[in-house]
Amino acid sequence: TLKEKRRYLNSIKDKTRSKFNISIAEVGLLDNVSESIVGIAFVSNDGNHTNQVVSSIIDFLEKEFPGLVTDYSVEIL
Repeated sequence: TLKEKRRYLNSIKDKTRSKFNISIAEVGLLDNVSESIVGIAFVSNDGNHTNQVVSSIIDFLEKEFPGLVTDYSVEIL
């Protein structure tokens, strides 16, 4: 159900937010029970640091929640 999906997703968001000190929110497919689009944002003045943080987040999610990440994209502004 959507309630179970949101509970599971909130757990993932809380763990990720506390580990990396980032902003994270569900931004798409809100009413889809089996899929979600999650946005992550943080501020850095160093491109190398940004790439390291993104890699660390993806590694963390893949280890903690196998099969969760099926695709991702990075946009640096």
